[in-house]
Amino acid sequence: MDESRWRWTIVAGLALGVLGLAYLNTGRDRRR
Repeated sequence: MDESRWRWTIVAGLALGVLGLAYLNTGRDRRR
């Protein structure tokens, strides 16, 4: 089957999660 698609989906999800966490952390620090 298409493993590249699964890999891309997983990579995108992980990247989004990391970016979201970093964004929230930065926003929280800046807001303070």
